[in-house]
Formats: sequence, C-alpha cells, structure tokens
Amino acid sequence: MTLAESTLREAIARASRAQADLDKRVFHLKTLHDVACELSGLTQPRKIMETFLLTAMGLFGATRGLAILMNAQTRQGHLTQRGLSGPEADACERNLARIAEHYLPEDSLPCHAEFVLPGQTAEPGLLPADTAVILKQRLDGNYALLSAIGPRLSGESFGEADMTALLNLAGTMANALAQNLFHRQIQHLSAGLIRQGNELQDAQRQAGRARATLDRQIFHLQTLYEFTAELSPLVATDKLLEAFLLMVMGTFGASRGCVLLCDRQSGTVRSAGRGIPGPREWTLAGAEKILYRGFQATEERRLAPMSTGFILDPPSVFPESELGFGVHTAALFTVDDTLLGMLALGPSLSQTALSAEARELLRGLTANCMVFLKNARAFETIQTLNADLARTNADLRQTITDLTEARHRIRGLEFAKSRLKQLIQRETERAGGFRAADMLLMAILSAVLALAFNYSSPNGIPVVPEAVFQEQAPRVDVLTAHELLTRGEAVLVDARPPELFQQKHIAEAVNIPAPLFDVIYPMQLGRTLKPEQTVFVYGRTISKRYDEDVTQRLLQRHDHVRVLEGGVAAWEEKGFPVAP
Repeated sequence: MTLAESTLREAIARASRAQADLDKRVFHLKTLHDVACELSGLTQPRKIMETFLLTAMGLFGATRGLAILMNAQTRQGHLTQRGLSGPEADACERNLARIAEHYLPEDSLPCHAEFVLPGQTAEPGLLPADTAVILKQRLDGNYALLSAIGPRLSGESFGEADMTALLNLAGTMANALAQNLFHRQIQHLSAGLIRQGNELQDAQRQAGRARATLDRQIFHLQTLYEFTAELSPLVATDKLLEAFLLMVMGTFGASRGCVLLCDRQSGTVRSAGRGIPGPREWTLAGAEKILYRGFQATEERRLAPMSTGFILDPPSVFPESELGFGVHTAALFTVDDTLLGMLALGPSLSQTALSAEARELLRGLTANCMVFLKNARAFETIQTLNADLARTNADLRQTITDLTEARHRIRGLEFAKSRLKQLIQRETERAGGFRAADMLLMAILSAVLALAFNYSSPNGIPVVPEAVFQEQAPRVDVLTAHELLTRGEAVLVDARPPELFQQKHIAEAVNIPAPLFDVIYPMQLGRTLKPEQTVFVYGRTISKRYDEDVTQRLLQRHDHVRVLEGGVAAWEEKGFPVAP
C-alpha cells in the first residue's frame, strides 16, 4: 500500500469518527429537546424524575438509576428509582438522611449540575456499589437534587460527550423541578392568600354582625334611658299609661295600640289608646274577662309579680271588633296580685313580627313602666290619706274652735250664775225665808241655765236621745257572726271607749269609739276594708248605746253593717275567745 493510500484511509477514518461524534451529539441534542418538551408538561416532581431516569437509562444503555429530591434544611425528601432491587431500594429509603449528609452538604451545593467524584465508586452502604455516575445540584429555594446512573449494558465507560449530555439532561430536570417547585410555592401562596382573604371576609362579616348587635344594644339602652327619663317626673297613672304607650308605639313603629290597667284593690279600670276609633269605657268585669283570656293564651298561664308574658297568638285571642284594631303583638304584665295590665299593638310599619331582641326590649320597657305604676299607686294612696288627714284636721280645728267658744259662753254663764246667786242670797236675807213661789222661780231659772249650758257645749247631752228617731241597724247573732269571721268575710268593731275595750273585748276586734271615729276609721279600717265584707259592731252599756252610734257612722261609708246581738257577754257565753 502506498503512502498516499495510507494517508487517505486515515483521513477517511478520522472523517468517519468525526461524523459519528457529530451524529451522536445531534442525537443527544434531539433527545435533550424532546425531554425538555416532555418535562415542561409535567406537574409532579416524581414524574419529572422518572422521565429523567428513563431517558438517561435509555440514552446511555444503563441498567439502573435513581434520583433524590431533598430539602437541604429539614433533610426530608423522596426517592425515585428504576432497576434497583427491593433490598437496595429499601436501603436507599432508610438512608436518605445519611445520603443527603454525605453527598449534599449545604455549604458545597453548586448552582448547576456537576459530577460527584467522577471515576470513583459510590460510598459503601449508601448507594448501589456499581453506581457509575453521581450528579448533584442546588435548586431554587431550600432544595437539592442528587442523581445516580448505574453501569451501561455494553460495559463501556461514559465518554466526554456522554458526560456532557448527562449534565444537560440533569440541568433540564433541575430546571423543570425548580419551575415546578416555584409554581407549587406560588400555588401555596395563592391558596394561603385566598384562605387569608376568606378569613378576612369572615372576620369582616363577624365584625359587621357584632357591630350590628352592638348598635342594637346601644339603641336598646338609649331607648330604656330615654323611657326612664320621660316617665320619672310623672306621678299620675293616666299620664304614665299615655307616655308608655306612645314610647312603645314609636320604638316599634306601630300605628295603633292600647294599654289596659285593672286595679282590683280600688275596683277601677284605666286605659289609653292611639289610632283606634273613639275612647272606650271599660268596666271592671269586662277588663278582667279580657285579662283572664290573655293569661290563658300565654306560655306561663300565670305571671309572678313584676313580670311580663307574651300572648302566643294575639289575633285569635283578641278579635278586631273587640279592641277596635287588629292586634299584632300583645303582652300581659302583673305589678302585684291586685294590679294587672295588658299592652296591645297593631302591625308595625315593616309588617314583620318582633324579633327576640325586640321582645326583650319590650319586656324591659314594660318592667320599667311597672315600677313607675307601682310608685304612682303608692303616691295616689298617700294623697288619699293626706286628704283624709286634712279633712280630719279641719274637723279637729273646728271642734277646738267650738270648744273655745263654748268655754267663753260657760264662763259668761258661770259669771251670771254667781251674780244671780248673790242676788238670791240678798233677797233671801232681806225676806227672811223662802216661799213656794221663790222655790219655783229658782227651779225655772236653774232649768233655763242648764238648757243654755247644754246647748252651748259641743259635748252637750241631747234632751231626747238620737237613737229614738233613728232606724235600728240590722242585727246578727253570735253564731252567724263567728262563721263569717272565720271565713274572712267580715270584720269586728268594738264601739266602746278605750278603757272598757282594754278591760275585756272580743279577740281580733278593732276599737273605734264614736268620738274618735273620723280619726281612727281611715287608719285602722278604711284602707283594708273590702266592699264585699260585712262589718259587725258591738258595745253598749245600761246608759249608752255605743254600737248604734258607730253603726250609723259606718253605714254612711259602707253598705254591709250589722249590730252583734249580746256583745261581749253573748260571745263569751258561746265559748269563743276574748282578750285580754
């Protein structure tokens, strides 16, 4: 073979090797392009690492490989492998922390993929012993990537072109993982922001509800304050009812309403209405009938003193024809056992039922009104007592005036008596003795002076007893009186003077002497005596009929008055108790 032929053959061989290297590089680049396109569509790190392993093992004809994605700070990660035996895979899973500590120290992680101890065997006990190539790289954030490829089936070692292609593949996988982790972080941040936004919206809604609740509570407190301030200067029951009704109707937007108050103690009914046709005169029987029907329709069926109860179905309990308007809300209230009331309201402007909070506000307003009604009745009682006391004082002052005038008259009569006595003595001394005519004249003068004195004295004795001209009061026997007193249907009055009453009287009797009747009666009996009760009067002596005098005075104030026949003696004779 000539030199020229040898040179030509060497040139052709070099050209062939260059062409083979070029084809190999083109194949590597095409494979890298295809892998990059495939990895860009994957969203799970495990799938990305599996695609890398399959591509690298197929490209270089390797029998096994693995990839580890590790958090450099927490040292937690997951393993993806192909071709490892079961024990080898389990050993790698158990030794993830040691693998990361040995191959992925945080201070020596490169930003780009590079080989770990190229040409040397793997650390015994960590990775498979026949591992041919190991690569490491830092990813964006706190993650690190470790890749290992086993030997080739051909037994050939990895050349420079293979190393370059493997680095490019590892870099492509790292970029895909970094992008995927970045998207995941963005998703986590977005989810966190959405969650925080939802929490913020919930907090705003809760704050709005709390603010609305607070506003309602402030409105309720302000309403109670204004209501109390408006009612506090009022002492008349009628004005209290008017102010209470107007405040309630204004608060709840009702165009019609009425309030009814039944006082069993005085037997009176008071009412106030707005928006209903004409005033209505209520009788005690009619008011009690409505209240009883309302009590039967409440949940409690019976209300304690100073309490309020709502009627469950007001339209069915109170027809429109009865109160003059359609009742939408009704509440009953009890001040005490003798003072009961009802509040009825028509539909509100919003045409909606009262909420639970509105009912509590109405309950609070009614409770305040009950306090003022109780005070008003006490004030009216005091006024009545003061009026009775004023009349009694006026009578006492008139009696004192009459006594003073009588005293002056008595003094004048006594002076006239002394002068007349002197005159008679002088005439007697002069005449030397009495004659029958003189005796008659003295008797006539004495009778005239006695009658004049008796007439001028307010405590004079009537010439003819008043009882002679008065119709006698009905009588009652001891047994009947004792039975009525035992049932609480009657009261007992001792009409004798206090000194006789203290010596002996019937138990539980009230001592009201005739001279002190106007003073003692209002204090001892007038406030507690009920219209349906019967008054039994006893007390007379041989010369005085005290029971008749007191009976006549009582009949001017009470319808049922009887004289107890036999008095204390008949009572004690039947074995009934006396005192002391």
